Amino acid sequence: MATSIFDIDIQGIKTSPNSNEIVFKELFNTQALANAIKLWITSYKGDFPRQPSKGGYVTRWLFKPMNDTTLENMYISIRDGIQNDFNNQVRINELTITPNYEKRTWKIKMDVYHIVYQLNTTISLTLSNS
Repeated sequence: MATSIFDIDIQGIKTSPNSNEIVFKELFNTQALANAIKLWITSYKGDFPRQPSKGGYVTRWLFKPMNDTTLENMYISIRDGIQNDFNNQVRINELTITPNYEKRTWKIKMDVYHIVYQLNTTISLTLSNS
């Protein structure tokens, strides 16, 4: 591994159960990579400072009809977005998007590999479509 990567959990901060102290949940390597991908997936267009066209690759398809066209558009958006935003450093090994029509949710499962850091991780998210 070239070097380790670091991130703060997308949940932000957590309170220690034994005190009122607020602490940051630190993530390293595969957990940090998974966190970055989750944040990227759940971002909205314009969430990234000074990059108004970046973000929203998946969220733009939420609240659209749950059909094969939307499903295909989500696949294409994720594939193209990962390639563009991660500068060809993250490779998608496996991507499945499963609609749950009764609950009106999309389950996204991705297995990704970071070429530079030589890290592999799996991400699983369920996003509401309503």
